[in-house]
Amino acid sequence: MLGKRDIRDSMGYVTLGLFAHALLDELLDARTARKSRPAHSDMIELAIESLSALENPRRTSPSRVPDLVFQTYQEVSTLRRLLQAKKVPSVSDPGSLKALLCTVVDKGKGIPKPRRAKAIDQSMTFFAELAKQAIINAESPEEKIPSGVRQIATKLAIT
Repeated sequence: MLGKRDIRDSMGYVTLGLFAHALLDELLDARTARKSRPAHSDMIELAIESLSALENPRRTSPSRVPDLVFQTYQEVSTLRRLLQAKKVPSVSDPGSLKALLCTVVDKGKGIPKPRRAKAIDQSMTFFAELAKQAIINAESPEEKIPSGVRQIATKLAIT
């Protein structure tokens, strides 16, 4: 269990695990839906926006920052380790993961069904692994959170 560790060290992992499970629900819905666009895609859209912010933080609206995922040290380090592990061969960086999710939501681009189905399956594989790793890390983190580094996302400079 959590024992004497600071519970704050596990919160980022728990949050990431819960987000990944909510995203998996939407991906499953997208897989079984007959339409080209899933009925519910809030978590998918949030993942896309969060990955965009991770790639280029200055392009993110400061008002959206509190809602985004992949902000804490735990969330970002877990994502990056999983991307480096290449559990899904076509996904090796935040941009390729974002492209995969954009294919899933198919915003009127007319993406062929087989390609979209493959993107959904690959996304489900990745986020299932992410959820599993987040929960494992919540119980026994791979590394101690560096002193003073709980939140790596800072307020964006408004220029």
